[in-house]
Formats: sequence, structure tokens, C-alpha cells
Amino acid sequence: MRPINPPWRDAQRTCRACFDVAPPLAYEGPEGRARPMFHEEGSLDAQVLFVLEAPNRDDTFHPRKGRLTVEPDTDPTGAFLAELLEAEARLDLHEVLFVNAVMCLPAAKNGAYRVTARQLNTCVGHLRTTISEVRPKVVVPLGGPALRATARLEEHGLRKVSDAVGRATPWLERTLYPLVHPSRLGRVTRPEPMMRKDWRALGALLRS
Repeated sequence: MRPINPPWRDAQRTCRACFDVAPPLAYEGPEGRARPMFHEEGSLDAQVLFVLEAPNRDDTFHPRKGRLTVEPDTDPTGAFLAELLEAEARLDLHEVLFVNAVMCLPAAKNGAYRVTARQLNTCVGHLRTTISEVRPKVVVPLGGPALRATARLEEHGLRKVSDAVGRATPWLERTLYPLVHPSRLGRVTRPEPMMRKDWRALGALLRS
């Protein structure tokens, strides 16, 4: 297994592109300044790479975190994601890798931290580097912003996650497998039984 902090990841840690514009694209305020977040417990030899949207405030500023977390005890979404991964896809949290389409907490606007197209464009080079260095068999964008980020690397013709969910698509010499984000809102658009079936199919794809 390769070291979790290779030189290319160290280079990503020093990125400040979102602060080189006015106003900054990443959060800068009373709690401090956002910074790139990484899944420190994942594997750089992972067969499957999950692409999330962006870091949250807790991961960014919690004194015991400072990293991308996918933990059963963090919040309901984290618990459900871990359950889907282990119970349905039959994958361990330590044998996969999670990455954000946008590596820093987006700038706050009207109390929300929404990813913008400009920030996706600014960060897409980091996603390309991660995919080329990790060399996963399957890339799984979770949600619309993640799916849009992958289209910036190579067009795949998949516009909406609701239409593309569970559709294995050849992409960047590997397989793209979009899924609905397992948040509470995601479960409104994709009921839990269907979501569980999607993740079981992901596990079967990886074992095929």
C-alpha cells in the first residue's frame, strides 16, 4: 500500500487558487480560512473512487478533524453512507477512497456553502490528478455537482443524476457509475430500497 501523503497530494494541500480572486471562492471568515480536505483513512490503491461535492464546515474547522470524514458516528448521512458501503456494496471504508470535487469549503452565501461552477472549474485539475494517480477501476460521483465535475474532465453525456444513476458508462479508460447522494434529501428523490439496490449493483460491478 502506498503512503497516504504522496508528493502530488502535498502539492494539492498548498493550493490557494480560490483565494486569489475577489471575493474568494472558498470560505474565509471568523472561524478561519478553508483549506483542502483529504480522506486520510482511505486507500490510494482503491479500486473505487467516490467523488463527493465539497467539504463541510465541521470537517474543515473541528479541532479533531481537519480532514474529509465518512464515519458512522458523524451524522445521519455519514452513518447511512457507511452502512450502504459495508452492508450493500460489501466494501470497507479503508479500502476505498473519497475525494471532493471541490477541495475547500465554498464561500458562505446567505448562510449556505454552495459549490459554484467557477469553483468546480478551478478545482477540476486536482480531481484529474487524483484519478490519474490512484487509477481506480470505477469512479462514483455522488450527486449532481460531482457528476458535473467529472464531465469537465471528459464529456460523458450524463446530465442528471436521476437519469444516470446506476448506469455504468465507459469514461477516461475506466467506468463511471453515478449514484444519488445518500443524504436525507437524496432519499426523497431516490427511496432507500432503490438506493440499497444501487449500491449492491456497485459491489457486483467491482467483483465482476
